[in-house]
Amino acid sequence: MKIRTLLLMSFVMLSQSFFIQCSFGQRTKPLEHFWEVEPDFGDIWDVDPTDRVIHFDVNSLNSAEVQERIHVAQMICREYKNPSFKQKELATELLLARLKGNEEVIQSRRAMISAATLLDDGANAASLWQAAQSDAMSRSTVERALVKWKSPVAVETWRKRIADPLAKPADIAIAIQGLGSVGGKADNEALLALLKGNATTVINRHLAAVALGKLNSDGLNELAQAVLDSDLDQRHLLAASLLAQHTGTSTGSDTGSRTVAQLRTVFEEGPDVAQFASAQALVAHYPEVAVKYASQMIAHGDSTMRILALEFLDFKSDEASLRLQAKLLSDRNVKIRRLAGVQLVKKAAGGQRALVDELITAMVNGESWQGIEQAIIMIVNLQDHSRCARLVEILEHPRPEVNTYAGWALMELAQDSAILASIEPHVEKATKHLLDKGVSPPVDRTDTIRLSYLFEAFGRNRYEPMQKLLMNYVPKNSFKLGIVSRASAIWALGQINKGKDDQALRQALFERIADMSPIMPEDQLVRFSCILALGKMGFADSLPTLHKFNEGKTNPIGCACDWAIEQITNANHQ
Repeated sequence: MKIRTLLLMSFVMLSQSFFIQCSFGQRTKPLEHFWEVEPDFGDIWDVDPTDRVIHFDVNSLNSAEVQERIHVAQMICREYKNPSFKQKELATELLLARLKGNEEVIQSRRAMISAATLLDDGANAASLWQAAQSDAMSRSTVERALVKWKSPVAVETWRKRIADPLAKPADIAIAIQGLGSVGGKADNEALLALLKGNATTVINRHLAAVALGKLNSDGLNELAQAVLDSDLDQRHLLAASLLAQHTGTSTGSDTGSRTVAQLRTVFEEGPDVAQFASAQALVAHYPEVAVKYASQMIAHGDSTMRILALEFLDFKSDEASLRLQAKLLSDRNVKIRRLAGVQLVKKAAGGQRALVDELITAMVNGESWQGIEQAIIMIVNLQDHSRCARLVEILEHPRPEVNTYAGWALMELAQDSAILASIEPHVEKATKHLLDKGVSPPVDRTDTIRLSYLFEAFGRNRYEPMQKLLMNYVPKNSFKLGIVSRASAIWALGQINKGKDDQALRQALFERIADMSPIMPEDQLVRFSCILALGKMGFADSLPTLHKFNEGKTNPIGCACDWAIEQITNANHQ
């Protein structure tokens, strides 16, 4: 069972969790349960199923049967990234040997060249280029790889091709990209001819502008201005592409001032894609100018522009820059608001804690659920226990993305008995509904996940007043109290009863572990939590059950049994 998958399925628009390294050295993973990491069994919850087994032998590349050779080459193309594929070096060696001659039929040769280019990193570029000369499709395959590898072995071919009026546009496109990667200023004239002329496609004209921009750090201002003054399609993007690497010496130099003026024109007048290209150039080469556009970039409708703005502002620590970043804490794009939060937490550690606290307060008390959600993550990363009262208040927020994060944050931060007591009415109300009606409106499955975090808050603090309520979650009861909520309640009972001789509780846990009936057996996650609870309690009468159901595998149940047996063996309770 993968609990991360369960959580993701439980939320609409809930993002994948990720690690944040905060200033206090604590690693916080949003929406991570304590029983996922304590005890630490490694990535038993997030590990994908075993990598696909490789059902072929690369030695069959030397088979006398053409179809067998083609099949193996095709399998290499499919499995070349598979960690279980251990014959990559041998496969490369055999493929290159087969390609040296001309014995292969065209289908086999194409398949082998495709496989070899996927396995290679450019070390055998010359050999592959030579092997591809007899077939146009194979040449195209290898050329694309040469561009990726930035290999110059085909540079002369590319130079001839872009000057050939009979060359196909698709072949010219590859040649332009290749020259942009490995060419030089000697290629300017031919690329300029493509850009200015009408002998190729609009796409190739744009590729020529990109290539010129890559190859020249100055000298293209006249051309850029001519493009801006023309009626060419996408003229703003073409101009920005030409100026991509223009650095000049400073904004005060002739080249620098002209480049900046042209890039500003593109940013202010061009469409979104051109604006982004100009902003990239300004950020890379003229940051003192880019900062003047930071507020526009932050408010831009294109998410890539907002990400660029955040990455740019991350290098600044002034109040204005931090406030601009804070505007994106409530961004509709989850990646953007997460990035803004990470950067501001880092700024808090760097001496801006008071300002960051002010920004968090504005968000956590605001109307945007996205902003509240992100503020909660920041609160946990900053270990701000003073916010617990507010977190209890927003347990009743209508958005599950907010109230569940609030529950998780209380699991991480709640320590004061008064705060724990203030959570009691919330869990009592939800538990009563679950006992009466199960997971049904107004209680949803996401509510049981929120409850699970609150139960773990009780467990972490060994909060005994909740023992009786938590006991309701031990019986299977047709699963109507939820799976994750039951697992967390049982985990919490183990924490509360550490070292306590509660035979009735242990007997109830034995029954849950042993419930593997063919019809509606106990959930694996609940069984896992029962095992952890027995290990925490530490009594020897649990050992027979643990040994009986120890699967002896690297999975949650097996890991939990091994751990619990060790804990009990080392305990003093008999």
